[in-house]
Amino acid sequence: MQFGKIPLARAARAIPTDQSSLRRALNRFGIFEYGDDGQRQLDERIVRLFHHSKKKSGYLYPRSVDTLDKLMSAAIRHSGGGDG
Repeated sequence: MQFGKIPLARAARAIPTDQSSLRRALNRFGIFEYGDDGQRQLDERIVRLFHHSKKKSGYLYPRSVDTLDKLMSAAIRHSGGGDG
């Protein structure tokens, strides 16, 4: 299974949250990926995790997640494992 990258604006609409909150969360985890068009992008698995967490608890990411490694592990687990 292949996972893609989603532009920040579209990810914010999908979660749903405002772009500034999503940008702050990405900054917190050191996620600074940009597409060829210069727009900030994030992994589809992270978007799915953020959507699930926001729906369940009202927060973008689980409380136990405090590093990029933990974020990616949680996103991979939430997406059913595998690295694509």
